[in-house]
Amino acid sequence: MYIGVMVQGRNRVISYKVHKQITVPEDEWFIVPNTHEAIVSKAVFEKAQALHKRDTRTAPDKQEVYIMSGFVRCADCKKALHRKLARNIPYYHCRTYTDKQTCTKHSIRQDKLEHAVLAALQMQITLASELSAEIERIKNAPIIHKENKRLEYALKQAEKQLKQNNAISDSLYMDWRSGEITKEEYRRLKSKVTEQIEQIEESIAYIQEEIGVMASGIGNDDPYLVAFLKHRNIQTLNRGIVVELIDTVWVHENGEITVDFNFADEYQRIIDYIENNHNNIVLIENNKVV
Repeated sequence: MYIGVMVQGRNRVISYKVHKQITVPEDEWFIVPNTHEAIVSKAVFEKAQALHKRDTRTAPDKQEVYIMSGFVRCADCKKALHRKLARNIPYYHCRTYTDKQTCTKHSIRQDKLEHAVLAALQMQITLASELSAEIERIKNAPIIHKENKRLEYALKQAEKQLKQNNAISDSLYMDWRSGEITKEEYRRLKSKVTEQIEQIEESIAYIQEEIGVMASGIGNDDPYLVAFLKHRNIQTLNRGIVVELIDTVWVHENGEITVDFNFADEYQRIIDYIENNHNNIVLIENNKVV
């Protein structure tokens, strides 16, 4: 309801005699989007739902949540790391090790953790900036523009040929009916024109596919680029940035960390786009040499 979606059928009465309700599986619910004005955006709603699943405890006698609360996990047992004080220095540690001795020691000081996460974020933002620049270089590459024009011209020519052959196909019937050609000539010519039409249609489909590949670019409004590039000048870490950009921080036994960022699918799409276009440029250049 928060994002303008009506959901019905979550529960069902067993029968008119037995009024007890049973829970209906989610894939059987009736879900209708855009039935009313949304209270919050879908992105904000999904972010809130993700936070509900995390351990987001507040500091004692305080309202604010620790910056990394709910995001830090043991790289081996995958359990959430807990925050504790040792000589008034906050640490994150693996309770599977301290309580059950079934894992190995994983701990890191809070200040070192936040410093490392900030450094990882800065590196990711730099990467996003480099990817954005590479996308612009691809879009502005002269050879890409020339190839687009070549494909557009080839498509127009193929469509013109298709129109001409369809007209010939239509006229053959009239020629046969008027007696200008025999029935055998009509069948032979009709078969030949039909074969040509099929070949042209295959060429058009191929050209359209090539045009689609060339046009399926990445814009400046890509969620990954927007999310990371707006924090270009980040110098300090805060809870909002962590929630927006980070999925999980894994702490290893040696104190090193691995950061899983949000927008992983969008990031991979950008990498694929750049690699595919680099391959296209090489192919185009090779064809021109040939």
